[in-house]
Amino acid sequence: NESYEISLIFYAITSGWSASYSTIFDQEDSIVVSANQTAPYASTLTDISYDADQGVHYVSLPRINMGYFNCGLVDGQQRIDFELTNPSSEERRVRLCLFREPNVNVTGFNSLICNGNGDPSGLPLQISKNWHTTTSQLFSGSWINEYTEIILPGNTTMNFQYKSTGAKWGETYSASSHQLSVAGVGIARGGWLEAALGTFGESITHSPDYEFGKTNGADVRPFLVTNQAYGGTSSQCGWTGNVGGIDMWVYYDGSNVRRYQSQVKTDFKKYSPNLTETSVSAISSDEKLKLDYTFHLNRSDDYNRIYYRVKIKALDNTAFNRFDIFQLGGDIYNIHNTQQVAYGNDTGRVAQFVPTNDGSNDYTTVAMALEGSDPWIWAGDGLNYTGATSGIDIDCNNGLIIRDYKGVFNGVPNDTPYFRERSSSQGFSSSHGTNPTSYCLVPPPGVTSFSTGDSIELLAEVVILPKQAVDYYGTNQNFTNALTAFGNSFELLLREVKNNQIKAASPTHAFDSIYPLSVQTSNDEALLDLHGGVGYVPVVFTELTEVDDPNLWVAEDSCWQLVDQSVHGKDYWQAEYNENTGLFDLIYNVNQDRVGDSLAKTRYYLGDTPPVPELVTQSMIFGQPVSDSSVVLVHPGVDSLTLSPQVSILGVVDSNAIGSWSWTGPSGFTSTGRELNFYPVILSDSGTYTVTYVAHGCSTSVSFHIVPQLPTDDLSLIGRVHDVVLYPNPAADQVAIEFSKIQEFAQIDLFDNLGRLLLKKDIESIQTTQLFFKQLSRGRYTIRIKTEQGTSMHHLIIQNE
Repeated sequence: NESYEISLIFYAITSGWSASYSTIFDQEDSIVVSANQTAPYASTLTDISYDADQGVHYVSLPRINMGYFNCGLVDGQQRIDFELTNPSSEERRVRLCLFREPNVNVTGFNSLICNGNGDPSGLPLQISKNWHTTTSQLFSGSWINEYTEIILPGNTTMNFQYKSTGAKWGETYSASSHQLSVAGVGIARGGWLEAALGTFGESITHSPDYEFGKTNGADVRPFLVTNQAYGGTSSQCGWTGNVGGIDMWVYYDGSNVRRYQSQVKTDFKKYSPNLTETSVSAISSDEKLKLDYTFHLNRSDDYNRIYYRVKIKALDNTAFNRFDIFQLGGDIYNIHNTQQVAYGNDTGRVAQFVPTNDGSNDYTTVAMALEGSDPWIWAGDGLNYTGATSGIDIDCNNGLIIRDYKGVFNGVPNDTPYFRERSSSQGFSSSHGTNPTSYCLVPPPGVTSFSTGDSIELLAEVVILPKQAVDYYGTNQNFTNALTAFGNSFELLLREVKNNQIKAASPTHAFDSIYPLSVQTSNDEALLDLHGGVGYVPVVFTELTEVDDPNLWVAEDSCWQLVDQSVHGKDYWQAEYNENTGLFDLIYNVNQDRVGDSLAKTRYYLGDTPPVPELVTQSMIFGQPVSDSSVVLVHPGVDSLTLSPQVSILGVVDSNAIGSWSWTGPSGFTSTGRELNFYPVILSDSGTYTVTYVAHGCSTSVSFHIVPQLPTDDLSLIGRVHDVVLYPNPAADQVAIEFSKIQEFAQIDLFDNLGRLLLKKDIESIQTTQLFFKQLSRGRYTIRIKTEQGTSMHHLIIQNE
C-alpha cells in the first residue's frame, strides 16, 4: 500500500458561481417563496430574492422591538407564515436566509421554525449576528442572519410558521446562544459565542479561539438588575455591567510555555429558547491534551446561572509547570474584584478569608480541598474594578458550585477537587491597579504531570448574584425574599447549592443526566418525580418519534393538571431534531419555586393521558408472600399476617413509591402506613380492610378480605399433613420434634409472634430431632414444618426463668 499527501487550497469568489459552476447548487430559482406576517401586525413580506451564486433565498424580516430597552414589549412575539412551492417533478433543497438589517433585539432573541399549527418543529436555524460597528472591514455592521435548509419534494407546497421573540418565551425569559461576529471591533476572523437571558445584553460570552478577550469565558453580566443604587445610569430591560471572566485549562508545559487551545471546533447543538447547548472541542497546541466542554443557559426569571460540563483527557504523557482546570476569574480577563472569599459544601461554610491582592501573578494560597457534597466557592463582596459609580457598571457576587467531579491522575483516581487563589496584575484590570484574584481548580497537591489516559470530568455551575435587593427588579418573590434576608453574603449562594440539588426518580424511565435533567421516553411518554430545584428547571425528554401537540402534566397538591406557561399559545417548549437517530427532544422548564422557599415534590408526565396509580394486593404469612388475591385465607391464632399492597404505575410496580397510606376496617378500625400487620391474626380480625394511597394529589384504593380457616386441632393447623409430637411443650431452652416415621427431608423453622424467623434447621433421614434456643423470652412461638407431604404449623410455648 502507498500513501499520498495532497494539499487543498480554498479561495473566495464573490460572483459568477452560477455561470462557472453550474452543478454547485440545485436549480432553485423555480422555487416560489411567499411570506405573510400575522403578529404583532399583519403585513405581506415583499423583499424576497434568490441569489443564484449562493443558492440561497433571502427573506428580509420586519424589525420588531420585543423588549430591548423597553419593558413594555417583553411579551412581544413575531409570527410569519411561510409557503414554499416546488413546481418541478424533482426534489429540491431549499436554502433560506432570514435576515434583518439593521438588527433588532440582537443581544438576545430566539427564533423557531414551527409546524403549520404553531408547534415547534425541531428543524434547525443556524444563526449568526453582529452589532459592532467601530470598523468598516468586511462583515462589520448591524445584521442578523438565520439560515435553514428544507428538503421539498417535487410538485409539493409546504407551509410552516416562523416565530421569534426577544425577551420572553411564554411566561418567563428565554435563553439563547448564538455565534457573534466581532469583525466590527477589528478582529477579522474572530467570533464570540454569545449567550443571553432575555434581550437585555449579554449574559455570558466565550472566546475559545482566544482571538478576542484572551479567555474562554469573557463578559459575564448579572440579570434583571440596575445599578442606580451605585449612582449609575443603567435602566430596566437594558444592559448591565460586566463582571467577567471565566477560564479553563490554563496549561503551562514542563518548560513553562503556555499551551493554548488549537483545532478549536464549536457546535451549537441547541440555540434557544428553553435551554441552550453549545459545545467546544480543542487540542492543546503541543497535541498532548484534549479539551471538551459544553455550557448551558436555561430559561429563568431570577438570576444568571451557567452550567459547564468539562472533560480533559491526556493523549500522551506530559509534565506541566502549571495547570488550572477551571478558573472563576482569569489571568487576563478578570473585572470582578473580590473582597471576601468563603468556601464550603451543602452543609454550610467551611472557611472564609480575605483575598491577597498582591498582583504577584502567582498563587497566593496553598491548595485547599473542597470536600463534601456539592462544594462551592463564593467570590464575594465583589467590586467592579474599584467599585461601581457610573455608567452601567455594577458590583455583584460570583459563585462556583461543583455538582460533580471525577479525576484520574497518573492512573490513580482522585475525586476530591482542590482550589487555589491567584492574584493578577495584567490584562483588563492592570490600568486600575486592583490586582484581582481568581479561584482556580487545580490537580491534587504533588501532581505535576499527566499519564496517557488520565482524565478530569467536571460539572460546574457558575452563579452571578446581585449584592442587594434594591438592585433586582425581577418578579421572583422567593429570590427577592432571599436577597432581602441574605444580601451581600455567601448564604445566598448556599441557598442555590442546597435548593437546586435536583433529585429525580422514575419507576418506568431512565435518566441520561441530571444537569440538565434528561429522561428517556418510551412510546412517546415519560414519567418522573422531581424533588427540589430553584426557578425554572429544564427537563429534556428524549427519543420521541413526533412532537405534534405535546402535553406535559404535573401532579403535586392536586391530581394531574396540564402545564401551561403560554402567553401567545404554544410558546413555552422547545423541540430539537436529532439527525443521528431520526428522533426528537422536547424541552420544558418546570417552575419548582414554592412559597417560603420550600422544596417542591412534583410528578410530571409527558403524554396524552396521565396515569393514575393502581394498587396491587399482596399478603404475606410469616414474611413470605402467599397471595396476590384480595381474599386472604388465614389460620387464627397461628398465622402472622401482613397485608402489603404495592403501587403500580404504567404497569410497573414502584417499590420506592412515596405517598400517604390510610386503612379502614371492621368495628371502626383505622391505621396508617403501607403495611398492616396481625401478629398473630385472630378470629376477630376477620373482615374487609380498605387501604387508600395518596400521592401528588392522586388517590386510589383497594380492599383485602381476611377469611378465617378454623383449625382441626391445636397442633396441626394448616392441613393435618404430619403426625408429629412436640415435647416438652411448654419448653425452657429446647424442644424435641418426633415424627411418626423417618423423614427423608424436612425443613423446620421457628418464628416469634411478629413473624420473624429465629431458627432454621434442615434434617434428612431422621425421625426425631431437637431445637435448642437459649435467651428467648417467654411467650408463644410458631414452628413451621415443611416436607414432601406439605406444611404444618404448631404452637410452642416457652416458659424460661
